[in-house]
Amino acid sequence: SPLADWIPCAAHSLNLVGVCSVDCCNDATYCFRLIRSIFNFFSASPGHWEILMNGLESNENKRIETVKGLSSTRWSAHARATKALRLNFRNNHGTLTQIAGDASQKSGARDEVRSLAKNIDRFETAFLTIMWDTILQRFQTTSMANHTVDLDLVTAVELLHSLIDFAIQSQITVIIARVRLDLLSAPPEPMTPTNLTMSLRARTNLVWRHSL
Repeated sequence: SPLADWIPCAAHSLNLVGVCSVDCCNDATYCFRLIRSIFNFFSASPGHWEILMNGLESNENKRIETVKGLSSTRWSAHARATKALRLNFRNNHGTLTQIAGDASQKSGARDEVRSLAKNIDRFETAFLTIMWDTILQRFQTTSMANHTVDLDLVTAVELLHSLIDFAIQSQITVIIARVRLDLLSAPPEPMTPTNLTMSLRARTNLVWRHSL
């Protein structure tokens, strides 16, 4: 009916944005594919799951955060999965390494877990886990606020604007961190005043271009 007012659900729209954003970034795809692979490996075997549980530590609430699976429709599952991996990152890596070196395990399982241990040992994996956990916890907080029964449209818009500002600031922080890593990993070259000016200008333009 042309007389009916239609207002999109803020919480549902935010969930769709979160789910679809993974497919737009290769780094995010790699990170969440690895998280899914780790969960699938441990959950497929009660023996592997028991080894995992023995190597985990409890959080501040005295609860053990085990690895979590992902969902293609619920973005909150990604938030729980990144949080669980971040809190027990070292323990998960140690458990994978332990299974990879266990001669009593099947060769196929050892090959699979050796690949997982190699991927989780990368600096990029730790960086992406921390970055996505920070972003997704904010997403989750905003999503929960949008699910309250007494939410009004003005508050919903303010929450989303606040989340957008947070995402932009996080993007700038990530770009600056990557620029610093590039500077540290780049081969040494003679740094003249001209080269220094050009380098700083190029990196400044990169940061501002991604912040718009």
